[in-house]
Parts: sequence; structure tokens; C-alpha cells
Amino acid sequence: MLGPAPDARGGIASVVTAYRDTGLLARWGVSVIATHADASTLSKLGVATRALLRFAPQVLSHQIDLVHVHVASDASFWRKLPFCALTRLAAVPLIVHVHGGGFAAFHAQGGPVRRAAIAWMLRHATAVAALSPRWAARLAPLAGATPITVLPNPLPAQATAPAAPRRASALQVAAPQLVFLGLLCEAKGVFDLLDAFVDVLRRHPHARLVLAGNGDVAGAQQRAQALGIAANVDTPGWVHGPAKADLLAGATVFVLPSHAEGVPMSILEAQNLGVAVLATDVGGVPDIVDHGVHGWLVPPQQPLALAEGINRLLDDPALRARLAASGCARARSESLSEVVMARVEGLYAQLLGQVAAAALPVTVAQTSHRPTSG
Repeated sequence: MLGPAPDARGGIASVVTAYRDTGLLARWGVSVIATHADASTLSKLGVATRALLRFAPQVLSHQIDLVHVHVASDASFWRKLPFCALTRLAAVPLIVHVHGGGFAAFHAQGGPVRRAAIAWMLRHATAVAALSPRWAARLAPLAGATPITVLPNPLPAQATAPAAPRRASALQVAAPQLVFLGLLCEAKGVFDLLDAFVDVLRRHPHARLVLAGNGDVAGAQQRAQALGIAANVDTPGWVHGPAKADLLAGATVFVLPSHAEGVPMSILEAQNLGVAVLATDVGGVPDIVDHGVHGWLVPPQQPLALAEGINRLLDDPALRARLAASGCARARSESLSEVVMARVEGLYAQLLGQVAAAALPVTVAQTSHRPTSG
């Protein structure tokens, strides 16, 4: 399972954390090999090289029965490519699990070498996993005859209280709070959101915007200062665990104005806590947010439309309540960890020729974005 370790940062890490918390990693004897670390370029190269040297003898000697690769664009793809090549050389079953809303563009905008490498990875996999039906359709031309399975992102395993009654008591808010979670960068629409927030403050002068995440924090602060809205913008940095749940639970609206997306874990987490979601109509987002039903969708890279959508939700408590309740019900019915884990384990069992996922334990290789033992 080439991908981030549990409790690392990012959406894919949240998926792996859910795998761990539901017991899937333990049930299937997952061994973790780190391929990446948050460090200098030279250090990252060293970590990846050591990981490959450790992985190679294990897979070539068939100590590993199945490899599940979580792959995204750019460096993530190139880092995973040699692991996939070794896996196929050893004739070990390989699942390529595609994440990230930029993967289609990563292929389309690449030269012949990149496009050929992507096609090779997907077409030499035993199975390709997509986050949603829309992403499965996008990947189908690239994957050729390789079967594609939809494996949605799972909600965290921890239980949550019913959201609607708790949210109903706080529908009328004197100081509405907009919350963003993720990497602070242009591609996530952070600067579009800051531009839109200028218009939001004209209508809701006491509103606050929380940009929670790492990345270009300084750039976001500078833009807020230049726009004259810094007093209403908070940048607490990366939040996780109970602090993230508390932040989401206190949100009036969760906003994710990305330019491209897969199926964002942050939206699922917000829905699970009964928070109304406003997002851009990109990638797999429409698979989990029907506009006007489970949340509110606006076109990407259009700050005025974004501001109009935010104001619409802030002006209409009943609409927020309806979207929050419907989004919560959808998320819990379709994305609960136990539901998704059953699909994952069914795929493992199918590829290994087992009748049931729990029949015999096997070893699944997983590499991580940060060093870890095991």
C-alpha cells in the first residue's frame, strides 16, 4: 500500500488512518515502508532510495502477496513508478488507487514520456481503484482493459452524535464562521476565498474566516492584509484529531473552493459533523455533493460566485440546516468506514483468490510519506 502513514498530513493519510482504525491493516498483516519524508530534497531522495532497496528483495522473493498503491500526481507518481515496476516483475497482484483531482490534468498536460508512464502503470495493474464513478469514467481510457473498482474515501471510524439537533440550536449566529481545511495554496482556491471574503464582509461584517492548514500561510496572511480583512481571518496552521473536529463543529459553513479535487476527505468530515458545505463543482465533488441537496456548488476560480454562494447560505439558516442534515445522512450511509472497508477487503480477497477476506492473513506492503517502524 504505497502511500502516507496513518496520522500523516493530507487527505490520503486520512484514508490510511481509517484503514488502521477499522483494523484492516492489522487483519491483513500490513507492513509499512516509508518512501517519503517532510525534509530537504536530498533527504527525500535518501528516504525513497532506502525504501526501494528494502522493498525490492521482499517483493521479488514473494514475501509480499499484494501491493496496494495510493498514487497522485507529480512526485507521488514518479516515486511510486519503480515500486510498481518491481511488483509487476515479481508477478505480484497490484492495486493502483488513484487520488488527487489533478491526475487527469497531470496526464493530459504531460509529454509522451509521462503519458506513456501513466498508461503503463494503470494498464499493468491488476486493478485500478477510483474514488468515485466520475473518476472511474475519467480513468477508463487510460487504464485500457484493467478493471476499475470504485473505492470511496472512508469517514473516520470514531462515532459521532447525531448532528441535526445540535446544529439547529445554533442556526442564528451573530458572528458566522467560515472554515477551510487543507493545503493553503492557489490550487485549493485559498486566494479566491480571500478575495470573495471581502464581499462577504460587506454583508456580514462580523464574519470570520478560518484557513486551517499548512502551505503558503505567509502568502495567505499577506493577501488578507492587502485586502484589509486580516482582522477577520485566522490561520491556526495544521489542525487534526479533536482540534479539527472542534473547529468543524463550530463552523457555520465549511468552504472548499478548489480548482481541482478527487473526493475530498474534508468535505466528508464536515458532512459527518452536520456542517453545511459549500464547494466548487470540480472532480469527484459532485459525487458527494448534489447541488442544493447535500451542499452548495459554485464554479471554480470565480470569487464573485463564491461570495454569492457564501452569502446565500449565511442569509438562509433553514437552507443551511437542510443541506447539513441531508449531507450528513448521505455521508453516513455511503462513506462510513465499515462500508468502505468491506469493499477494500472484498477486492483484496478477489485478487488473492480467497472466498472471504478473513480466510487467511496475507502481507500487504505499504510505503509511507514519513519514516515509521514496522
